[in-house]
Amino acid sequence: MPLDDDLRRLAGVQYSVVSREQARGLGATTTALRNRLAGPDWDAPTGRVMRLTGSSHSIRQALMTAVLDAGPGTVVSHGSAAALWRLPGFAFGDVEVSRQAPASGLEARFARLLAEAGGAPLEAQVDVGGHEWVGRVDFLDRSLG
Repeated sequence: MPLDDDLRRLAGVQYSVVSREQARGLGATTTALRNRLAGPDWDAPTGRVMRLTGSSHSIRQALMTAVLDAGPGTVVSHGSAAALWRLPGFAFGDVEVSRQAPASGLEARFARLLAEAGGAPLEAQVDVGGHEWVGRVDFLDRSLG
């Protein structure tokens, strides 16, 4: 089934987890998601995230689950981010994520002025959340390996 292949492909690059929002973006209906969760291949670690059953549990999977559960604009942060970067003195403990607040008029104006001045947009400098998170984490994984 094409939907199942697409879900597995996406889960394959996200530590075996997929958000329900992502699944809907692939064409899954509420009924299709309910049926998959009732079957043997998927479980739900949270109300917004599905996980391939039998996948190995890892800290990266827990971090990805937390980011997907919190929604677009969410990043791994604080001690979790420091541990992910393998900074001295930081170890994985509680999963910490931060969610980007909607841009205020002032933030949007700052981003526009920065772009007009030839600088990188603010979000390109600090945001690793939303749909771009996976690619940047994969890059991070290769750089630490």
